Amino acid sequence: MPESTETPNVDPAMAELRRLLDAATPGPWAWEMTGDKDNSWGVGIIVDDDENLITGRNETGENLLVESVCEAGADGNPADAELIAAMRNALPGLLAEVECHRAECRGYAAMLHEARREVERLRTAAGE
Repeated sequence: MPESTETPNVDPAMAELRRLLDAATPGPWAWEMTGDKDNSWGVGIIVDDDENLITGRNETGENLLVESVCEAGADGNPADAELIAAMRNALPGLLAEVECHRAECRGYAAMLHEARREVERLRTAAGE
């Protein structure tokens, strides 16, 4: 039987997440409060004195914001900053894991298809 020339179904939502990830500022991202007396915050690439990338919340204020990605003013919600940074940092691994599981499922589906064909062949050979 010839090999299929069909491309596997591409999930549009997954493709869009991959496109957004590839177009975004490279990670990891961190976040920090930027206002002294309000809820201002910023998300971006933050490094310490040794130029190591910081993830999560930059609480010391001694680290350097290398590239700002987004920020909010006095009415900002710090939980938004935390979520934005966490999602950016987790997304590459999550996409890879989903892609791996989907490939594994395609493999199992192919094995099941072959097993059903073999059962049908054996039934035919047995005269059922």
